[in-house]
Amino acid sequence: MTGTVIPRRGDGPVLVSMVLLHMVGFTILSQLALQVVPAGQSTVLAYTSVLWAPLGAALFLRERLTWRRAVGLGLGVLGLMAIFNPVAFDWRDRGAVVGNAALLLGAMLWATSIVHNRSHRWRSTPFQLAPWQALLAAAILLPIATLLEGPPNITWNTTSVAMLLYAGIPGTALAYWAAAVSSSELPAATTSLGLLAAPAISILVALLLLGEQPTPTLLLALALILAGMAVGISGPAADAPRR
Repeated sequence: MTGTVIPRRGDGPVLVSMVLLHMVGFTILSQLALQVVPAGQSTVLAYTSVLWAPLGAALFLRERLTWRRAVGLGLGVLGLMAIFNPVAFDWRDRGAVVGNAALLLGAMLWATSIVHNRSHRWRSTPFQLAPWQALLAAAILLPIATLLEGPPNITWNTTSVAMLLYAGIPGTALAYWAAAVSSSELPAATTSLGLLAAPAISILVALLLLGEQPTPTLLLALALILAGMAVGISGPAADAPRR
């Protein structure tokens, strides 16, 4: 059966964790951080979830942390240290400190969701649960957004409708479904490979659409993080899909 079904009792925990940790926790923290942290840097920090997930899988799921993954994690941590270089980072800016901390916390919540997905024995498929995830997340996020931002004041036109459709279908439903499928079927480190392009694309989009100029520190951090993940997920069949 591939259609939408009522969630089975055994899938309740993973459904709730995906919604609370990823769709709600990560979304709220990243959106709040975007108010004080540039978009390019925000994405680099948010996608450090791909560093925490393999470590969590090694600790809690006994997935083997090979020397390649250990070296990769070390390079990724160096990338974080580059972003938080005391010389380049303004530690007196409370908003920037809180915003970056929120992004790191959001990344850890997402990584926890990846590890839980990996360990869960699915009764339904991620596609069957996707509508319920979206409904539950909307039911939680809507009152929170109203409380923080007030009632929505939307100017309906072609652009706003197109943005809503993009954010709702490919930007949310399909993206979360794809993340759930990959993290449930593949080792956590392998799942991370599919997320590597996002920070680089984000920096490019921020440059083209927002005019953000990536700093040398940000580019160094991105290079270290990408290099760390490239090393961490390379190697022989240790990352073969779970049967």
